[in-house]
Amino acid sequence: GLMTEAARCRERGGPTGITRINVTFDPNGTVASAVVSDPPLAGTTTGNCISTVMKRATVRPFDGQPASLTQRISIQ
Repeated sequence: GLMTEAARCRERGGPTGITRINVTFDPNGTVASAVVSDPPLAGTTTGNCISTVMKRATVRPFDGQPASLTQRISIQ
C-alpha cells in the first residue's frame, strides 16, 4: 500500500528515522495536502517523496469540513 511505498522513499545516504506526516482530506475524498513536518525528514528529498506518495491516497467522500490525520512513517 501507500505506507510501504512511502517507506521506500529513503534516499541513499539520506536521513532515516520516524517522521510524522499530516494529511488533510477534502470532503470529496481526495488529499488537499500532505506535509512532513518533523525533522530530520521535513524539507528533504525523502520528505517530499513521502508527501507525493501520500497525496495519492483517497477516502470515501464525506460531509463537513476537510479532515486531517497524522500518520507515523518509519524510514530505515
